Amino acid sequence: MAASKLVQLRNNMRKLNLFAYLVPSEDAHMSEYIAACDMRRKWISNFSGSAGFAIISQKDAALWTDGRYYLQADMQLDKSCWNLMKQGLPSVLSKEDWLLKNLPPNSRVGIDPSLITVAAANSLLDILSKKSHTLVPVKANLIDEIWLDRPDRPCNPVKVLDTQYSGQHISEKINLIQKKINEKERLGLIVCALDEVAWLLNLRGSDISFNPVFFSYAVVHASALPNGNLVTLYIDPKKVSEEIRNYLSENK
Repeated sequence: MAASKLVQLRNNMRKLNLFAYLVPSEDAHMSEYIAACDMRRKWISNFSGSAGFAIISQKDAALWTDGRYYLQADMQLDKSCWNLMKQGLPSVLSKEDWLLKNLPPNSRVGIDPSLITVAAANSLLDILSKKSHTLVPVKANLIDEIWLDRPDRPCNPVKVLDTQYSGQHISEKINLIQKKINEKERLGLIVCALDEVAWLLNLRGSDISFNPVFFSYAVVHASALPNGNLVTLYIDPKKVSEEIRNYLSENK
């Protein structure tokens, strides 16, 4: 099973002329704890620990994890097609050094651009350029393309967390952030982390098990938009009841 998944992935990689493909653990919000539909690294490697990073090349597959998970990864990985990289041990190459050592000259390295921060991407670009390799953004996630029974993305309703529990009214939070935005002479702040969106709007959800968050993005504007909105919330409307719509309208 593990080998067949790698064969399918490598076939898709070849179509894009990629010699390696990177599979982080995080979702598009850089969450540590993720929904089942975002567990791409677990699906491709069978390693279910919360921390890990997989690299699949046309010749090898390697998974990095830390000391908490050495034993678990050793049991879960198919050793006939996966190499366990015990992150932190002196003799173990870092992900970046492994790429430099194992990639042929001028290789193309693919990654879903929604699963890496700008800072991390720029750092990796600098390292790969030492051997004339390039980092290629692959918009259509290659794991998703072969994960035929991938779970649906959760779309659970959100609810208001009363100020007596949140400790601060939504308007106070928005005003504080706007002050910082204007001090830095910026147009706005994009809020990507799910817990930060939940904190900002005093809303809670259940899209990720054991985490009171919901899939969304928010933008806090430096000043009110023509429609009077101070914040733009990007969220599946099916999550939003009439009560929540009224709450957001009153606190826009």
